[in-house]
Amino acid sequence: MNARFFSAARLAANGDELQLPQAEAHHFLNVLRGKVGDEIGLLDGCGQEATAEVISARKNAVTVRVTELRTVDREPRRKLTLAVSLPKGDRQKVLVEKLTELGVQRLVPLKTQRSVAQPSDGALERLEQHVVAACKQSGRTRKMEIALPLDIAQLAAWSQPAVRLVAHPGQGKETVLEQIGSDEIAVAVGPEGGFTDDEVALLVASGWQTLQLGPRLLRIETAAIAVAAKWLL
Repeated sequence: MNARFFSAARLAANGDELQLPQAEAHHFLNVLRGKVGDEIGLLDGCGQEATAEVISARKNAVTVRVTELRTVDREPRRKLTLAVSLPKGDRQKVLVEKLTELGVQRLVPLKTQRSVAQPSDGALERLEQHVVAACKQSGRTRKMEIALPLDIAQLAAWSQPAVRLVAHPGQGKETVLEQIGSDEIAVAVGPEGGFTDDEVALLVASGWQTLQLGPRLLRIETAAIAVAAKWLL
């Protein structure tokens, strides 16, 4: 069995025994019909992955023994923080899955005047679940961080990273992201309808630069994914 599973415990050494989280155990037992003796993959979201053998399997309880531990670095050389006003519904899942696969370091949910989806505790928990699923699918060994939500004033107060860009149709220039002389940037992506002029003015006054992503209007998740692909691939 080559399926990957997430370990809530940090993977530390060969021979360690640990229990899969309940949701992972349920998937192993009831979806994949796994059994004792199966070999599985593990990742802990902190840069470690492992091969493990299932040594005990009962209702919603699966214990495994690590047989081969590896430190794996599949992270991009460049670092990207995306501050995004979340879209509605399933589009959040698409956003988080693709940003995780592409190697985005951190996603910051934004609260703006035109936001249509509020980053509640429940929403943030679902985003974390999507990050884990995308790591398992893609083989990424470090989880993309889901940061605490910020409003525009809090975002404007950032002084790092040195390069901070706000995507705003009709203003700014079509910056060639790949040619930026820094290895770390932050990009803010607004809600449907964009940031208000006042929000953009506050960010610009705080050192952010406006950025256009082309002649067409992009949806939230499209803009964020396009930035990630241009910067990280």
